[in-house]
Amino acid sequence: MTTTNNLPTTINVNEFTNIMQTAPGVLQKNELSVSKCNDAGKVLIDTIEGIGEINSDELDAEVANYINKVKTTVKNMNERRKPLTQLLQSVSKTFTALESAIDLKTSGSIPSKLQIFRDRYAAKKIREQKEREEEARKVQALENEKASYRADLIVLLENVYTAFVNKSISYLQGLYDRTTLENYNDSFTSLKKEKAEFSWTGYTAGVKDNIVTYYMNAEARTAIKNEVAALKKKEFTERYSYEIDELKLSLLDRMPSKRKALEDESELAKQSAELAAKAEAERKQREQEEAAKAEAERKRQEEAAKVKAEAEKQTSEAQAAFNFMNQVTPDTQVKAKVQKKIKVINPKGFVEVYQLWFMKEGISLSIDELEKVHKKMITFCEKEANRDGGELIKSAFIEYVNNVKAK
Repeated sequence: MTTTNNLPTTINVNEFTNIMQTAPGVLQKNELSVSKCNDAGKVLIDTIEGIGEINSDELDAEVANYINKVKTTVKNMNERRKPLTQLLQSVSKTFTALESAIDLKTSGSIPSKLQIFRDRYAAKKIREQKEREEEARKVQALENEKASYRADLIVLLENVYTAFVNKSISYLQGLYDRTTLENYNDSFTSLKKEKAEFSWTGYTAGVKDNIVTYYMNAEARTAIKNEVAALKKKEFTERYSYEIDELKLSLLDRMPSKRKALEDESELAKQSAELAAKAEAERKQREQEEAAKAEAERKRQEEAAKVKAEAEKQTSEAQAAFNFMNQVTPDTQVKAKVQKKIKVINPKGFVEVYQLWFMKEGISLSIDELEKVHKKMITFCEKEANRDGGELIKSAFIEYVNNVKAK
């Protein structure tokens, strides 16, 4: 059968008809041959089974002669049916060849070539999608880090500011706390002269930026630092002026009362040491409560600043996540089935493939099923065993059995 443009030619109808007309006769002759062979063979089997086994050379020769005649009969049967079976095979091949010509699984067919183009395009789309996702992840990671760095920097500046302002507060509070009747005028004058001026230079001397970043470059880091510094410089200047002025005025307002309390304590000391001690304790208690109230307010403001920084960080991260989804979502979805295929790049890789297969599937199969799977390898090892000087497998799990056939 010849082909044109990879397609099989039409079968000769006359040839097909003539050969098919011989089929009944050929089948009848072969059936008769089989019947005669079986009848003659049954006679020999009955004889052998009657005595238990072949017990003489004459009987063995008779069986050998029968087998040789059967071989000749099978050969003749084969010759009679060969034109018919060859024709049927040719017909079958013609149909399968037609199907194969446009089958996707047929290498080189037009549909298979077109499928290859589609596969390449789908792979390209998936590769581009992964590249977009990777780039978007980098952008998101950078934006998240910027938000985190900004928030951490604000918290750092807040902590340093708290220590800075507490130092000034402690100084003013110390002037007030150390006031006595003897130094009252000096303390009052010192408090009054104290100026609530925020020193940015003095403040930044206590700032050490040890925040670790991975994605930002030095330029981006400096830009955020300058932005936060500009905001906080203005904020801290106003807060410092307010907090120190408020404390200063509060202490100055309480100075006359403190002097009165000190005078009362002095007068009571002259009358009774117990009354003087009680008055002093009450005064110190009032001062501690006022100081604690002021400290609580400062901590509230500090915590509010931290909460605000964290909220800004979360908002930035949420926006970065939103941008990520917009960037990675394609206009059209890729309709493709992605499957992993093994490409063995070294012969030793087949051993690892076999190990995985055997542990996951082979170990649960029966001996018969495993023999089917390993038929080619078993056949090779049998040929090796039957070769002169061939190697035998020495194992407790393998047994070599002699297979005897009479000639």
